[in-house]
Amino acid sequence: MRTRTAALLSLLCSPSLACLATEVTSTGPQHPAPRAAPAAEVEGRSEEQARALLAPAPWTDAFAEKALLLANAIRIEGPRGLREYLVVGADDALYLRETRALPAGFLQVTRSRQPTAASGMVRGQLHGWRLAAYREIEVLERPGDGGQVRVIATGEAVWRNTDGAEQRGERLVFEGTVAPVPVPTPVPTQGPTQGPTQGPSAER
Repeated sequence: MRTRTAALLSLLCSPSLACLATEVTSTGPQHPAPRAAPAAEVEGRSEEQARALLAPAPWTDAFAEKALLLANAIRIEGPRGLREYLVVGADDALYLRETRALPAGFLQVTRSRQPTAASGMVRGQLHGWRLAAYREIEVLERPGDGGQVRVIATGEAVWRNTDGAEQRGERLVFEGTVAPVPVPTPVPTQGPTQGPTQGPSAER
């Protein structure tokens, strides 16, 4: 376990993860910008439907704090919008990548080409969490909004936050409930109001 602790601490100054963190932050993980949907998807829809299509995907704050997670394998499951808050290393020299469309959602698996070497760890970031897996990081994005985001770390898993709190185990599970992101509702504009008009009084 000392080796795992040393590997965990090394993540704090990992240049590759620093780049990943910059990439995630640049997308605005706290409040993502409205998505740029193709014009064909918006055309012909009502204003309410267009706002819903362009609105940021719902998300949870459960993974917003800075923390480190290290394990042999990490699986992340979540609803639409998961990949807006997640980035996984994509260096073909270090990793093997596989993607599949399943009935349960879109599956992406990133495997290390050197699963026994610390230098070959699959690295990534989920919101504020830095991730490292000796073997693989598996991501399943389910269709639709809402539900749970689950992070399952297996194989000598270690989690630690910046306050020094720590969890260890052969299997660690973390969950967060997705809350909808408020979508601004336009206030209807009203034209100038006019007072009641009175015609001339009839002369008697």
